[in-house]
Amino acid sequence: MALIASETVWVDGMMFKIDPNLATKEMNAHLIRVENTLIARHVVIPELVNSARVVSIQPEAFCQCDIIKTVSMPNSIRVLGYRAFYNCTNLEELTVYPSGAPTASFTIGIQALYRCKELRRIECPRMVQVNICENGCYQCASLEAIDGLIYSLAPGALQDCVKINNLTFYDNVFWKTKALIGCKALKNVAFYGKISDDMPKTNLQLIRRMKIVCTPKFNYLDWIYEGSHIAIADLT
Repeated sequence: MALIASETVWVDGMMFKIDPNLATKEMNAHLIRVENTLIARHVVIPELVNSARVVSIQPEAFCQCDIIKTVSMPNSIRVLGYRAFYNCTNLEELTVYPSGAPTASFTIGIQALYRCKELRRIECPRMVQVNICENGCYQCASLEAIDGLIYSLAPGALQDCVKINNLTFYDNVFWKTKALIGCKALKNVAFYGKISDDMPKTNLQLIRRMKIVCTPKFNYLDWIYEGSHIAIADLT
């Protein structure tokens, strides 16, 4: 059956662009913008729009939308585009994959949650790989928790997230200089996986500088390293 041409559809104050995916021969939907006067405070993004699977939130889709307080996304969305929620000053909670717990990846794009100053929690299944691009959560001053396993951090990824105090990383986490600068409350860091001499050098720096808790239920070694608390601004 031939795929239909692209079209745009409005659903609950959200505009979706529906495109044919030539590789899978299916229709995909992309959330491209919202209308402040129509969008709800508590947003539930549908998994399907006109039978097309919603797969992305496009750049600046919710940019400077000061209406929304919570956003729940289906497990079909794997990427927040550039500045997707830029300066959404009243956004408090972002829920990813509420209908399941896939062992997949989720990427917070460049400046996607930039200065969402009321954002307290990014909730997702524990085994999801979370990648945070450059300045992805910059100055999310109320952010206390990110569920899931941190797989990569770009420069400024969590810069000035002054309330976050616990993070769990893959043992081969890829992180860049200044990714955690200004995270003054960060005290507990856990690694998922085996802690050994062949761990990447950058992870060993974290181990030496912080208190590392290796939780047995996630198959860590039964090992705890007690280190002195450091100025995160110097964590490079």
